[in-house]
Amino acid sequence: MKKILKFPTLQLTASQKKAYTLMEIEKLMRQSGRSLREYPEIQLPSTDNIELLGNRLINEELNYDRDGLRSEHLTIMNNLNPEQKKSICRNNRGS
Repeated sequence: MKKILKFPTLQLTASQKKAYTLMEIEKLMRQSGRSLREYPEIQLPSTDNIELLGNRLINEELNYDRDGLRSEHLTIMNNLNPEQKKSICRNNRGS
């Protein structure tokens, strides 16, 4: 689940995992015009547990690779010509 959400520090209870899994199954079924409601023996997912996960897109955006970005930034900065570096320094000062 942590890999799917790209949120390695995520800690879920068993009921949250079950609710999330049922929600994903429901989404897939709706794409086919079906629903878990057609199977009364299956408990419908609880949205209360899902809301605790927060917005999946926000979680993914907040979970970026800071070390990778720092390394990429240094590589780019080291490859700039003197005029480009001067321009960036000027822009960073707000001038």
